[in-house]
Amino acid sequence: MGYKTIVKTQRLYSAGSTIVEEGDSDQEMFILNEGKLGVFKAGERIAQIEEEGVFFGEMCEILGEPRTATVKALDDCLVTVYTGGLDRIVREFPTIAKKLIETLAERLKHTSDQFYVFKVGTSQSA
Repeated sequence: MGYKTIVKTQRLYSAGSTIVEEGDSDQEMFILNEGKLGVFKAGERIAQIEEEGVFFGEMCEILGEPRTATVKALDDCLVTVYTGGLDRIVREFPTIAKKLIETLAERLKHTSDQFYVFKVGTSQSA
């Protein structure tokens, strides 16, 4: 079994820079420290990330599948980048694991709320 070293670095991305590309299969996860990010799917902006401490880019590592969206810096952004495998990151950085769980739960709640609004709106127009 290969030993992976966890690498935690900070990177500065200038406005307009692509941080992750839809379809890529790299193994990096990110936390936004400063700035504003746009999330794009098939070239269309579907979300914006502005809150400091929010994870992004983790789905590729968790699911073992290519990236599902492109993330671009909307203004100058400082991000923390984690590489080295999810299992090791969770074991060696328990506070990161907790933040990751919180981020995923918030996204699920948001998606559930959007689905409910869509379903109620669709059933009322039928």
